[in-house]
Amino acid sequence: MPSPKLALEFLALKSRALRDLAWSFTCSSLFLPIPTLPREWFERDYIAGAHFLQWLHLMDESPALLAEHLSEQRSTRLGIYFEQLLSFYFSYYESNGKKRFELLAKNYQVIEKKRTIGEFDFIVLDNISGHIKHIEVAVKFYLGHDNYNQSGIHPIEKNRPLYNWHNWIGPNFRDTLAIKMRHLQEHQLLLGQSIAGKESLTQLLQPTRLCATSPAEIQCRLHMSGRFFSPLFESIDSPHYAQHSSTNFWLYYPDVTDTVATNDSHNNWHKKVQNLYQITDIQYCLLPKQYWLSELTASDIEEAHLQLFEHDSLVEFLKSDWQESQWHLAIIDRKRADKQMLHKQSNSTQTLRIEHGRFFIIRKD
Repeated sequence: MPSPKLALEFLALKSRALRDLAWSFTCSSLFLPIPTLPREWFERDYIAGAHFLQWLHLMDESPALLAEHLSEQRSTRLGIYFEQLLSFYFSYYESNGKKRFELLAKNYQVIEKKRTIGEFDFIVLDNISGHIKHIEVAVKFYLGHDNYNQSGIHPIEKNRPLYNWHNWIGPNFRDTLAIKMRHLQEHQLLLGQSIAGKESLTQLLQPTRLCATSPAEIQCRLHMSGRFFSPLFESIDSPHYAQHSSTNFWLYYPDVTDTVATNDSHNNWHKKVQNLYQITDIQYCLLPKQYWLSELTASDIEEAHLQLFEHDSLVEFLKSDWQESQWHLAIIDRKRADKQMLHKQSNSTQTLRIEHGRFFIIRKD
């Protein structure tokens, strides 16, 4: 099945951060339950239901609380921003005027013999079920590469085969899906079962009314969001147990900038993109990291002055940009983007979807 899009009712939110939060919970999950792992890890019983959109609209009308919460974390790293969005939800989400959760701890360190051996991303009390949950979270972007371990391109020492996940590599070539999943299932998700982890949880709960809860009763969940990107000029299998097949893609820098490749009918990436998304009037939008999560709106482009390129201007920009080793771009329907801006000028409430997909351009060296 194709990758899902953010529902239009969420896309209509004025706040970019709230749209990112909606994306994080409604359409960004990377995996189905994996048969070899505990099924409870993949349960989504901490995600709000019918009242989620209503709460988001309330937050959208009074953005100061979210802005203050995000300002508490000064790091520009995407993973930190993602965690801060989720901590806002666990701290403030209400249903029918009642708080759904109590955030007991965030990034709670486990120390053994004066050495930090790990940390719990979130420990939350669900006020509806009465259960305490340890929720591990991650947001990741992986590029598919056929037989990566045999390719000799940027070898990664710890990348041992696991399903076909060792062929899905981070855009900076420093990690892979296999490495991440091994660390999660062999360490992070089992942290609460270790002696040091149980002692840390007991210490956390002791001062609270939850002190009678045994660490063994704490439920473990995995919340892993992100996107997969397939190579544009090759067909490869999706990651095993992926939630959705990917229409996002990646290609190497020379595929875009090489004049011969650009003019070759078989390797013309721009025409292939037009055919892939069945649209001819395309612009390409360069995405800073803070725009890597939910899809773009016309307001995002206007308010943040994001860079838009036609095919030829993108090629010229890449040739002049020697500082970067990767570029992340969105594929924009120019006619719909222009139409959306006209709607905005006429105070129309209609929201148009302008983004068709994402892709990476990667340098080989």
